[in-house]
Amino acid sequence: MTTGEAPISPATSTEFTDFPANEFSDDFPGKSASAAPVDETPLSERLRLEANELYKQGQYGGAAELYSRAIEFDPTNAMLYGNRAAALTMLKQWDDAIKDCREASTLDPEFVKAYIRASKCFLNVGNVNEASHQLELAKSVIAKNPLLRENSVTINRDVKVIEQVRELFANFEKMRAAKDYKGALAQLETAILATDPTIKLSPLSAQSASQSSRLVGADLSGIPLAWRLLRADILVDCRELEEAGRIIAAITTAEPRSSEAITIRARLLFLLDNHQSSIIIQLLQQALSYDPDNRHARALLKQVKALEQLKKEGNDAFQQGKSEEAAAAYTKWLDQDSDSGVGRAKVLSNRATTLSKLGRHAKAVDDVTKSLELLESYSFPGSSEVETSAADLANSSHSSLFLKLYLRRADSYCKLEKYEEALRDYTVADGIKPNDGEILNAIRSVQHTMKAAKRKDYYKILGLERGCSDSEIKKAYRTMALKYHPDKQANLTDAEKEEADTKFKLISEANSVLSDPKKKDLYDQGVDIDGSSASDGQSGMGGFGGGGGFEQDILRAFMQQQQGGGGGFHSQFGGAQFGGGGQSDPFGGFGGFSQGMPRPSSGPSRGPRPQFPPRPRRIAASNMLKAPPRNHPEIANSSAGRRVHMQYRFMASSTPSTPAAPSQKQAEVLHRKMQSARLLVLNRPEALNALNLNMVYTMSPQLEAWEVSDLCKLVILTAVEGKAFCAGGDVKGIVLQAQKGTPEDLAQALKFFEEEYKLNYLIGTFKKPIVAVMNGITMGGGVGLSVHAPFRIATENTLFAMPETGIGLFPDVGGSFFLPRLDGELGVYLGLTGARLKGEEVFMAGVATHFVPAVRLPSLMTRLSELETSDYSVVNLAIEEFAGDAPSLEKWKSWSMGGSIRENIDRCFRFDSVEQIIEELEMVIATASNQQAKVKEWAEKTVSTIKTMSPTSCKVTLSQLRRGRKLDFAQCFQMEYNLCRAFLTTPDFYEGVTTKLITKTNKPNWSPSWKELSKLNESSITKKYFPTRETGAEELALAKRTTFYEYPSKTMSGLPTDDDVERVVRGRGQRSRSISPPTTKKEVLDFFVSSWGHYDAALEGKTSGNLPLVVDISGGFGRGKIGLKEKVTEILERRTDESEKKAGLLWKAFF
Repeated sequence: MTTGEAPISPATSTEFTDFPANEFSDDFPGKSASAAPVDETPLSERLRLEANELYKQGQYGGAAELYSRAIEFDPTNAMLYGNRAAALTMLKQWDDAIKDCREASTLDPEFVKAYIRASKCFLNVGNVNEASHQLELAKSVIAKNPLLRENSVTINRDVKVIEQVRELFANFEKMRAAKDYKGALAQLETAILATDPTIKLSPLSAQSASQSSRLVGADLSGIPLAWRLLRADILVDCRELEEAGRIIAAITTAEPRSSEAITIRARLLFLLDNHQSSIIIQLLQQALSYDPDNRHARALLKQVKALEQLKKEGNDAFQQGKSEEAAAAYTKWLDQDSDSGVGRAKVLSNRATTLSKLGRHAKAVDDVTKSLELLESYSFPGSSEVETSAADLANSSHSSLFLKLYLRRADSYCKLEKYEEALRDYTVADGIKPNDGEILNAIRSVQHTMKAAKRKDYYKILGLERGCSDSEIKKAYRTMALKYHPDKQANLTDAEKEEADTKFKLISEANSVLSDPKKKDLYDQGVDIDGSSASDGQSGMGGFGGGGGFEQDILRAFMQQQQGGGGGFHSQFGGAQFGGGGQSDPFGGFGGFSQGMPRPSSGPSRGPRPQFPPRPRRIAASNMLKAPPRNHPEIANSSAGRRVHMQYRFMASSTPSTPAAPSQKQAEVLHRKMQSARLLVLNRPEALNALNLNMVYTMSPQLEAWEVSDLCKLVILTAVEGKAFCAGGDVKGIVLQAQKGTPEDLAQALKFFEEEYKLNYLIGTFKKPIVAVMNGITMGGGVGLSVHAPFRIATENTLFAMPETGIGLFPDVGGSFFLPRLDGELGVYLGLTGARLKGEEVFMAGVATHFVPAVRLPSLMTRLSELETSDYSVVNLAIEEFAGDAPSLEKWKSWSMGGSIRENIDRCFRFDSVEQIIEELEMVIATASNQQAKVKEWAEKTVSTIKTMSPTSCKVTLSQLRRGRKLDFAQCFQMEYNLCRAFLTTPDFYEGVTTKLITKTNKPNWSPSWKELSKLNESSITKKYFPTRETGAEELALAKRTTFYEYPSKTMSGLPTDDDVERVVRGRGQRSRSISPPTTKKEVLDFFVSSWGHYDAALEGKTSGNLPLVVDISGGFGRGKIGLKEKVTEILERRTDESEKKAGLLWKAFF
């Protein structure tokens, strides 16, 4: 019998322990350290004693090393092997521990604990049968030697665990075979917990009652790889794809050659259908190269190839107009598909479109309904019992497909004359894509049809088609009247007589209307004519239902006069102002707008750059700057202009440069006229031009007046000379007022945000070019005045930041829209940390569209004032005349947020929780090498900075930015308005402004603090800060203007982002339509250099070879933009790989 083994320390012991904590004390009973001289103790014994001490301290690696050295001096000592096995077990080095247990039992067949430990190790590598066998060996040893019976308790306990695990796995297999996947998952996870009861459940596992798994987010690294793979696979069957993906990512990182893990990953990609089939096929081929006998990989590879071929056949047939063949190919695809992933929803959608073309609308409806149900199950897992709203669909990653499906089904419902159902679907579509003209027209059309359908169809009653002649009407009436005349019904039952009598009355009504030319004409026009009085011999206009026909005639006349060129009813802006056209747009003369942006001037396809008009004769500044008289056409033709007439100020200066700081008597916002340009000049330098309510009230009506003035071609937003363009909103004044606590004071505080957001929205949807000159500090409210303008100029003096989380607020003024649309996770980083951008960095980050040295601003303004056009391409090129040199490629790689810093920004800030972001930053700090000192310093500073911000603000801001990426421009301001309402009742806002701006102690006491972050759970944040209409959200009364999901000016004036380059590399258009992707970096670069500004349209059009055939509708305004080539090159070098020639150009993921 062997004694003297090291114990497991109490802190790490588990139920599955095979040696008590006090076992070590029995090693040499009664023996003291001074019993023998040290020099007489064998070296192996001294090493063993040292190892035992390390073991007791939890230093299992060091203990294992000393046991190994002791074994070198005493290789036949079974106890040393047993002790080393114990240390290796604690290190979860199961295979090495098993070898030591076998060696110990060979040297000492009665060493019972060697069998017990071996059993534990075998169980932890997933070999249940061998684990059971080792315990049987231990039992047989005890049976022969009764002195060893003290180990029976441990053995019996472990036997029960193994029997339980064996039974659980048997149940798992049965349930999986019966496709009871959730039940099978429960059995598997119970087995895992029985094997290792020390597993700590992650908070993630309790997030949703709808989740099947109890171990979501738990650390299962010590669990057998085979079991983790089983769990990942069954999670895929349960459609808990996020957790399955997390497991596979962890496994493939540790075991990159795991064939089974790669196969499950390929299955995940196939189900989600968010990667090209070629990538999935490549993964499966890789899995088979590691394990040729992997039958799951082989079967899935066969299925993916077959389905891809069928889909191609269906798509090709559809494009060739062979609808029957397309439907047949799609049907084969659906028959062969066994996984029911997102791809199935897409193929069902394709077949529905094909069936609709074939006139099989009922079947098309069935396909769309199935597709919607399937797509919802993937987009909103676990929410089958919760009604999905249109807003949910709009925020989904599959929003475009949801929109397509609802429109397709609505159209089929119309064809089936199920108008109520069609109206419901069109209404949902309107919720997904609000204010879309085509959808709104469809809704009106269905409503009109529903109204018409409720009328009696007199043609149908007489068995006629519309357009029949008078003689056909007479003939049909005689035939039908004779058939249903009461005299012919003598032999019918009472019920049949009643039915025939009703029919006869309807025939008489129909004849009364259709035989009267005036009534028939009105009826054909849709007027609700009721002919029920015909049996009384009355005629004329007695059948009008409440005069509805006259109302429609009046409305028609009113609209025609509204649409004319100055006659009839005049709009508030003057009829002559909007003349010409008489189209459906009541502003006929302005018919060329697209998403708030004027169409570029016409020009030859892919022609030369548009030429500037000749520079006109200089006009004296004193003549340019006089306030226009009250009867000036720019004022007289606009009610908004009349409102702001008294706000004009005389602003004479010797040169048309940025105005000097004015006297105190001047207004806080100055209006300036420079030929065809108009200037709004912020004039509050003593407060760094901080925005207040009076300034907002001044700017909004002035912009409205200029928008409708034919004399104004563009607007320039600037500020008087000084340190700032605009350092923010006057939040100090807002807090001081709100702290008074009365409802009136709170309402007035909220009023500032309300009017400020309306101004921001007006700037973003303005129908003429706006040039924002950010020459100085641009923060908070100043960001809202500038970033939504199509042209944003930075200078060497520009200092940009969104520091709201530092004062207990959130990045508002449209930050929800602007920040998430910056490169990668840069916007999230700026929003959470308040990081600053200086000078040229503002342009490189995508905040500014141009960088112009400050000394050139006066000349630039003069040049802009000479433009007699609102053509955006001309304005863009005019600014580029004065722009600084493009940043070099090296500068793009090495600027403060470029290169390795940029990669780590994307890596760390990609998560959806602040906790995960901080955890990843700390991981960067812990793993950074000496060569990464710059990255480590950045990460340390970033963590420190975040933890000085309001925890509430950070959590809300992250959620705000994630939501904002899926909302349109107007919806973002609606969300921010309700966020403001919530923050006005949030202590951190008052604490932050007070300590940072009022008392300036700069030590806010946030509540909750960072140590109490767990109090800020997602559900409480959603409830308070992101209400729905049903839960108390209020609507911001925005003007009815064209909204958008991407800035219309994005490709006109800015540079491409990572997302833009990725779409081209992957061969995807804005609406995810596939094209043949380019194969080299040069092809991508050439594409952007030649056609940036139009590639979304190009990707949606025809292709020529590998690249899209670009149709340049602008006259070439995007070509050669300063910085374009360098930035695209930097993105390609950082994010693509063309080493795999067979695969073409690959887009790399960082993680």
